[in-house]
Amino acid sequence: MVAQKSIAEKLGISRTAVSAILSGGANAEKFRPEMRRRVLKAAEELGYQHNELARAIRTGRNNVLGFVTQSIRNEYAGRVLDGVIQSTAENDFSVRIISINQERNAPKLAKQCIGQCLAGVILYDISDESFLSSLYDLLDAHGIPLVVAGGSVKMEKGLWITSDTVQGGNIVFEHLYQLGHRDFLLSFAYSWTAYSQGLYQGFSNAAAEAGIRLPKCSKCFFHDNADSEKIARIIAKNRVTACFCNTDFHALQLIMTLQKHGVRVPEDVSVMGRGNLRFCRALNPPLSTIDESLDMLGKRAAELIFERIGHRNRIFHRESIPHKLVIRASTAEVGGNIGKIDVESRKGRRNDK
Repeated sequence: MVAQKSIAEKLGISRTAVSAILSGGANAEKFRPEMRRRVLKAAEELGYQHNELARAIRTGRNNVLGFVTQSIRNEYAGRVLDGVIQSTAENDFSVRIISINQERNAPKLAKQCIGQCLAGVILYDISDESFLSSLYDLLDAHGIPLVVAGGSVKMEKGLWITSDTVQGGNIVFEHLYQLGHRDFLLSFAYSWTAYSQGLYQGFSNAAAEAGIRLPKCSKCFFHDNADSEKIARIIAKNRVTACFCNTDFHALQLIMTLQKHGVRVPEDVSVMGRGNLRFCRALNPPLSTIDESLDMLGKRAAELIFERIGHRNRIFHRESIPHKLVIRASTAEVGGNIGKIDVESRKGRRNDK
């Protein structure tokens, strides 16, 4: 293996200068551009390779970012990770995936990140405020920046990158309103989360601006998983023409339930989701939804870390990524059949056969 000493001897300069230039960053900027070009050219000609282990021992940092999440099995986390990998590859970094499942032990996780000399940590889909605050303080004490991606907790410290849920709810209402819908149902699973509350705020604000006051029957909120049978009955009873679900999975379950009872989507009821997951295109009908741009969220999370590496001053930063409207066949102009829907009687007739 070619050592830095060989490059120094070839150019007739000190090994310290070669090391600083090859390490990059602020130390390299101290040298003239011509000197930096000569060192980099010589390193390439001699076939020099960075020894990342030696770098970590010397600087206390690896060119590695930690990606912490509960699971990478779901598409949401996978798309965020894709964006992180794209950004790290562009910056000659790599990614270490850390799964914490249901465990919320900040000292243990911080010790793991510090021991692996991580340059920064991205945490996705974790909403425990006490855990996040403790982890931030522990990592910050060692100069390791932490970015919370997709978090639903609002602490006034650290780096945060989230989806703009208020804007997402707004564009859903605008789409359905332009199709002529005036009788809505917002069916939200995990309605206690900040993202659900943001979606509702955006939708209801846009409705108010259009002169529509959402009645109590227009909201169907669930603490955990939604009950699609209950939602179908509410749609029939209140002659709802458009339903917005806060996840694509929830929208899928609702469409299947409606179709089971002979309710047509979108002829009788338009249905929208959120996420733009892969299966949306394969549904019958294909699902209209809003895309969170999760790959962009992951890419931007990594970029925030690169911007903070080497800066020890504590800073609070929060930014959001706008949703994109994805129109497919599950939403259409208002039809004249909604008054004919009777989920209970149709269900009874099917059972009698």
